[in-house]
Amino acid sequence: MAETASYPGFTLVEVLVALVVLTVGLLALARGMVGLQGHARRAELQLRVSAAGASAMERLSAGGCEPASGVDSVGRVRVSWERSGAAPAVRISVRAEAHAPGGDVVMRLEFARGCRPFP
Repeated sequence: MAETASYPGFTLVEVLVALVVLTVGLLALARGMVGLQGHARRAELQLRVSAAGASAMERLSAGGCEPASGVDSVGRVRVSWERSGAAPAVRISVRAEAHAPGGDVVMRLEFARGCRPFP
């Protein structure tokens, strides 16, 4: 019977299997990070759309009673707004939107308020 030498350590096959398992795990982790980064960008865009829409709504609410409409752009966000009606009731509509790779981000606000014209 032949005697085999016993050396401490790992065999080449064990090392290669460990490297393959480690590589698969790291690739899965990298893919997850890319997905989270996309969600973070979309969340930031939604925040920008909401802020632009709310700002336009506040600006129009503080204004007078006369009808007006317009379109503003703030970075990648486009805000279209309209103030319609006449005293004593005015209707304010705001639409804020931005185009994103995963789909558009849109926010619509409508508000009716009492209004007295300035003397």
